[in-house]
Amino acid sequence: MNLNYEKQAVGDINNDPILLSIGAVTGEVSLRITKKIQCHPIYLQVASHFNSEKLFFYFQRCVALEVRPYIEQLFIESRYGKINDNTRSGRKEISIPSYGIFSLFKEICQNDEIPICQRFREGLIDRKYREMRGMGKRLIGKWNRLWNTYNFANESKIDVKIAVHFAEGIDLQRRCDIVWLPNSGIDYKHILVYFDHRNVFGKPIPDYVIKELDEMGIQWVAIEKGMVCGREYEYWEPPRTPAPKWLRALKARASDPVGKWIVWYARKLQREVYFWKSFYQTFNVKLLFLPNEADSEGIAQGIAFDIMGEEGGFVIGKQRSEVLRDPLSMLAGVHTKDIVFIWNCGAEKYFKREYNYTQAQVVTGYPNDMNFFNRNVDMRNVRRQLNDKGVKFIIALFDNVFFPKLRDSYEVERFYHGFLNWILKDNTLGIVIKPKKPKLLKQLTGILPLLDKAKATGRCILFDKDISQLTYDAARIADMSVGIKISSAVTEVVIAGCRGIHYYDSLPRWNDYYKWGYEKLVFDDLDRMIDAIKKYKENPAGHQDLGNWTPYLHLLDPFRDGRAGERMGTYLRQCLEGFLQGLHRDDVLTRVNNRYAEKWGQDKVADMRKYC
Repeated sequence: MNLNYEKQAVGDINNDPILLSIGAVTGEVSLRITKKIQCHPIYLQVASHFNSEKLFFYFQRCVALEVRPYIEQLFIESRYGKINDNTRSGRKEISIPSYGIFSLFKEICQNDEIPICQRFREGLIDRKYREMRGMGKRLIGKWNRLWNTYNFANESKIDVKIAVHFAEGIDLQRRCDIVWLPNSGIDYKHILVYFDHRNVFGKPIPDYVIKELDEMGIQWVAIEKGMVCGREYEYWEPPRTPAPKWLRALKARASDPVGKWIVWYARKLQREVYFWKSFYQTFNVKLLFLPNEADSEGIAQGIAFDIMGEEGGFVIGKQRSEVLRDPLSMLAGVHTKDIVFIWNCGAEKYFKREYNYTQAQVVTGYPNDMNFFNRNVDMRNVRRQLNDKGVKFIIALFDNVFFPKLRDSYEVERFYHGFLNWILKDNTLGIVIKPKKPKLLKQLTGILPLLDKAKATGRCILFDKDISQLTYDAARIADMSVGIKISSAVTEVVIAGCRGIHYYDSLPRWNDYYKWGYEKLVFDDLDRMIDAIKKYKENPAGHQDLGNWTPYLHLLDPFRDGRAGERMGTYLRQCLEGFLQGLHRDDVLTRVNNRYAEKWGQDKVADMRKYC
């Protein structure tokens, strides 16, 4: 089946084709490939040994990670294959590997305009390097185990644990991993924070973080070497065990590229499942809170609970970003967790199958909303600094993740150009820029000279150094916030009570925002948006609808009371209590869901087990 990488109709109410993102196509392609894999005899054997409905989603995520670079190439070539290139005629062909699942990729993605050719194999050197690297890691691990004197045997088996992946930190004044802990009623002895390399600091973890955890009475453990400064060998890992016989037998039976690919990832999954099952049993973990998304290891962590049967627990996550307005396939594998805390009732359909597996979706509101009420960072000095320069009107700008080689980077540059040119012409305008990724902003070479000129006026401030600064910090001193595409940053500050506008040049007509307030809340024309903001600047009373989300706030966050973290924490505490009372996990989930629904409303809990 051919895919048109330029445009694809996706249920637009006006039957207008819309531009699908790379993420959406990747999700759709990975779903189709995984459905084909699901029928392979080797996969059926693997499925018989992993008793979990999450297995399909694990493989789907692995497929997505492998095919995405080639889908990016197809997008680039489909849009720019003939631009600025007079030396070739027609479109360039895309070369893909001839091993693994790429024969299925070619079958699904073949396009007459852009030939897809399987030309290269995994080289002998690459294969041997990968094998030697794996052997080296195993030898190093064995050596470390021989000399690692740190003893975890004294870890309490009595206290059931909520394990928390340290990803965003523990500072409650910003996005953090324990936003649910205050006012939850959870005894800190039941919390275990674990460290690996996937965190905001990298490694090693700063000393002050360890000190804060120790002072709070929260246990911690590193699961990788070198994660804690001065305690490089204080880390946990399970005892070494050989691959199971069934997996070794399966490897010998696999003869075709797809079968070998399945076996390779099955071996990887088996190691991950063994690791996390051992972790749960060692530390008596029943709840695992994962702040991160789109991670195949997170799915493996859930499978480890599943194979433990009624002795298992739940992997729990939270919605981090705005999801209501994207194609479903954008979110493939992003929220395959047992329980997900979501912002509003409208998000429920986005975490349904065939792209994700959840058992319960719980509407708590925007998870970091307590910062809207308790934020102690004083931004008045920033506003005063701008006012001293003659500024009468302030705009907060939020960009988005973009691909430097694709059209969206051009749109981000146009976005910034429009506002930076305005500030250089209007001495009463101030701009505060909060980039999503400061490093990406530096890649927009077309705007850097203009940005330097704007900063030189003293009326343009860039929040790019202090990681503790939030989008809300910029928005609360601004008269209007503007974000590119459907911006999570704008949605967050709108929930906080600020005015905000989304700029999305390829706005789908089926989008709710389009129906709620086209050219009021969302624009698809940059010049018309800037003109509208100028009119509001000159006469706010005459343009009160611009950026005003009041009629729709209950659809973005039905609570908006600063208690989302408390609701999350209460839910987690009640799960914990159920396990402490010896309930089976299905009974725990049913009881906690019923209690939450009684308190906050039946529409605030979606029990997804009915879709099983």
